[in-house]
Amino acid sequence: MPFGSLLRGKTQPGERIRAFRKRQHPRVSFSGPATLCWIAPDGWPKAVQANLVNASEGGMAVQMRRPLPGGTRVWILLDDGADGRGEVGYCDQAQQGYQVGLRFIAEERDPEFEFQRPPNLVEWIGECGRLLGSPAVIRNAAEGEVEVLVSRVVPCPAIVLLSGPHVRCLCSTCDCRPEGNSYRIRMAVMSETRPNSTTA
Repeated sequence: MPFGSLLRGKTQPGERIRAFRKRQHPRVSFSGPATLCWIAPDGWPKAVQANLVNASEGGMAVQMRRPLPGGTRVWILLDDGADGRGEVGYCDQAQQGYQVGLRFIAEERDPEFEFQRPPNLVEWIGECGRLLGSPAVIRNAAEGEVEVLVSRVVPCPAIVLLSGPHVRCLCSTCDCRPEGNSYRIRMAVMSETRPNSTTA
């Protein structure tokens, strides 16, 4: 994957996209697949496949088949596991579909997980704009759907990132219900990565 080769030497996926933002060159051209997920104005989660065009310190451009309105906030997942949040700055018609410019959104991660990450983690954007999270236990996983137990309420609908040693995928929350001292979240998998069931 070209994105990974540009950032050779970075071992953690989360570090890759942060390092990419700090590059001195204003723009780097490269190609590769990406998944973009967002909540549409009607409240339904959407996901599309896009092709990377270039990236700079403050954002990246992708090519996709459908337009995205300016100001739409999306979660970006690259095929090497790197992820980030962006906002649509422009959307221009191209020869094949549309070229969409995304501005990176500054991330303020939940301080609870700043120094020690649990084995599996669910993260989402809170109303305050901060990246919130909860440890997760994967209970059921099927084609296109996964259920996890978390320690706090997760909004529905919402785009969430489920990450762990054997999984990294974007999901949309469908259902959140109490279960003992936890909450069981049912989620539809929107990216191509599929989680594995585990009780660990």
